[in-house]
Amino acid sequence: MSFLLSSVKEATYLSAPKAERYRPICYVFYQKYRQEYNSYMFLDDVYQELVMSDQFGPHFKDYSEKELEEDLKALVKWNNLIVHQDESHAQRIEDFYKRKNYYEVTQYTISLERTLEEMQHNLQAIRGGSFERVLADHILEDLTKLRRWRPSNNGTLGDIRNIWRDLMSRFEALRNGTADFLSHVNSEPYERLIRTESFLPYKEKFVRLLSDFVVGIMEKKDLIEERLGFIDESEIEHIISAIVSYEAEQQIDDKFEVVLASERRRAEWLGFKGWFVEINDRKASSRFLIEQTRGTIQKIVRIADQISDKFNYFKSRKNDYLELARIFANTSDLRDCHAIAGAMFGVSTTKHFLVPRKFEDDNTKHVWECDPFELPLNKKTPGNRNGRTKLPVYEDPLAQMSLVQEHLEKTRMVQEQFNSLIKDGNITLDEIGVVYPEVRDLLLELLGQAMITKNLKSRTEDGRRFSLRLRSNKRIRLRSTDGTLTMDDYEFVFTED
Repeated sequence: MSFLLSSVKEATYLSAPKAERYRPICYVFYQKYRQEYNSYMFLDDVYQELVMSDQFGPHFKDYSEKELEEDLKALVKWNNLIVHQDESHAQRIEDFYKRKNYYEVTQYTISLERTLEEMQHNLQAIRGGSFERVLADHILEDLTKLRRWRPSNNGTLGDIRNIWRDLMSRFEALRNGTADFLSHVNSEPYERLIRTESFLPYKEKFVRLLSDFVVGIMEKKDLIEERLGFIDESEIEHIISAIVSYEAEQQIDDKFEVVLASERRRAEWLGFKGWFVEINDRKASSRFLIEQTRGTIQKIVRIADQISDKFNYFKSRKNDYLELARIFANTSDLRDCHAIAGAMFGVSTTKHFLVPRKFEDDNTKHVWECDPFELPLNKKTPGNRNGRTKLPVYEDPLAQMSLVQEHLEKTRMVQEQFNSLIKDGNITLDEIGVVYPEVRDLLLELLGQAMITKNLKSRTEDGRRFSLRLRSNKRIRLRSTDGTLTMDDYEFVFTED
């Protein structure tokens, strides 16, 4: 707790008055460590790297070794560097006096420089505008591996820890990458960019990119949600226990806190699950992402249309009308001229007909893509209207009685099958097996009646009271003869009056 309340002196060099000198020095040490796995450098080596570097050379052309030594002392004071005495064996007295100090970069500085480098890389990736849709595929694969892992199947603790680490790192990359990209797109500088005419050629590509991303996330979200429904919380607790045990074994000192590590893993799992699945009536975070992306698409299309209208408002149509006049002049048939005029300006005498029925359910088809329908037309002459003929309505008592008997028989059959599902006063949806669609509809109707009440209680048509109970958080399959429904694990508990 004291660590969170104290200042971090190791980060002082990032905002100190001489940060333009401190930051390149730390960057040189970090690159030396990253490329050569060497965290030690002499003062002469640091000076040569700064002065001779193409990146920092112009900035340090008047820089002296005396100034570098003072800067290194400041970094040692802030715990960014550690100074060591050269302990090499001197053969002569002259060599003893020439021995120099060398400096070692600390892990704090390495972590800070690595974080800054990752931030810069992520910013460039955001401006590049690339969505890695393959991350969702890898997450699905990791969930499958997570569910199949068993110590009895020669699965080691290291394996499950690596699976967990890959899953969380890919999830973090997907979440942060998409959120950062959308925040960049919705920022004020980017909105000023898309309001320029130079953005119009890239509008279609950009909208297609966002649309494909939304479709991809929605497709994978349903699959991931289904996989999560098959993973029980007890399995997750067992996996977390195995991971924490492995981490405790790898710890060198005795300061490893098992409880804190377990809580951290549970928080990671809840954050991952809550991004795809609704938990405790809290909307999944992926839904917000999809809605935000759709809003971004609509905004970009709207702005692009406004720019296009503004751009074309003052544009001369003289050449367009001259070309249209040449088309009409080269057309000898008046009927073809009417067709061209209708295509260019629309048909002025369009008639709308209401056909008796719709042949297709596809709402995306246009009128001219549907099959034609013949409708006889009667000439309407004033005063010559066909009169309406009144016909009596004939009722067949036997047919009505047959329909009533059929309905009663069907209701009785559904009720008998429903009663047969009650075992010891309960109906457990996960254990009832395959049912008829009518019985399934009755179960879902009673389920809906109970869920709209505060205490999850209701009664059947014959007056029997029951309450609804959620047995577990896993997803079950309610099977019927016409299909399978994936739903929560509910149970009907009947009570006697």
